[in-house]
Amino acid sequence: MRLRLHDLDCEFVHITVLTLGYTNVGSSNRWEYQCYRSEPDTDATLSFGRSAPITTNRSPPVDTLHSRYSLVRQVTFPTGDGWDRDGFGPFYCEASKSARDVTRVTTLFQRSDGKFNIPFFISSTGFP
Repeated sequence: MRLRLHDLDCEFVHITVLTLGYTNVGSSNRWEYQCYRSEPDTDATLSFGRSAPITTNRSPPVDTLHSRYSLVRQVTFPTGDGWDRDGFGPFYCEASKSARDVTRVTTLFQRSDGKFNIPFFISSTGFP
């Protein structure tokens, strides 16, 4: 598919990213993300990484071939080895192919006990 953006022709690589257990970080449950190469880009090269360091810049575990689907690569986080504290934040799958723009899809993992703390105060007259 060709996309026209600010007078530039962009042709992205077709991939789909799925996340299993995205809120399981820090629990004993399994969590992983999978990257599917889609037609017509089933020969694309995939890479995986961390989009931004939150508390660490530790790279994700090595990706593996899915047990049933040859076009799928997956990153599975172990429940030990420090991933219970390092496995949250933004991670990506990136696809590249000759004569195409590199395509990156980011997914976010949250801790199982995580909370979003947004400090804001309401005065007696309402919102600040």
